[in-house]
Amino acid sequence: VAYRNKGDSEAGIGIINPNGNTFTSIYSEPTTGRPPGWPKWNFDCSKIAFHKYTNQNWEVFTMNADGNNQINRTNNLATDQLPDWSVDGARIAFISNREGTLSLYEFNLVNSSVKKLTGNEGTKVDPAYSPDGKNIIFVYDLISFFNPQIYLMNSDGTGNWIQLTTEGANRYPAWRPRPK
Repeated sequence: VAYRNKGDSEAGIGIINPNGNTFTSIYSEPTTGRPPGWPKWNFDCSKIAFHKYTNQNWEVFTMNADGNNQINRTNNLATDQLPDWSVDGARIAFISNREGTLSLYEFNLVNSSVKKLTGNEGTKVDPAYSPDGKNIIFVYDLISFFNPQIYLMNSDGTGNWIQLTTEGANRYPAWRPRPK
């Protein structure tokens, strides 16, 4: 299990085994009030994507599972956060306010390109690729994030969205893993 840890003097990303008896800090930095977070394993568990505050804004980074080889993947003046790996490990969905509102983007690790997946209307957060890689679920609200709902879209950003929830304030969708 990878998670964000924050102590009195340091914050970072750690790994703990499911029985809770072995903790390893794989990355840490002095606590600044903006600890790195949202660690997500790629599907073969060789890398972790996460966001951290650097150079006065949030960026999406990747690193090896042991914490080595940190790479700033987004490197943009806008806020870039909440990464999620595609099934094939070639893309990372994330949110960014590059054009004023939080929208979904995708970083292609093969050619280092960034593609915008959603328009500028409303706020989009919490992207997660489906186990087959064909779709992304995410949270959307048109006005001020008072009524966020969960939506489904094609992972390439084409086609119409399907609204999955209709009542209450809904966040943090997660796919059920594909059975083996």
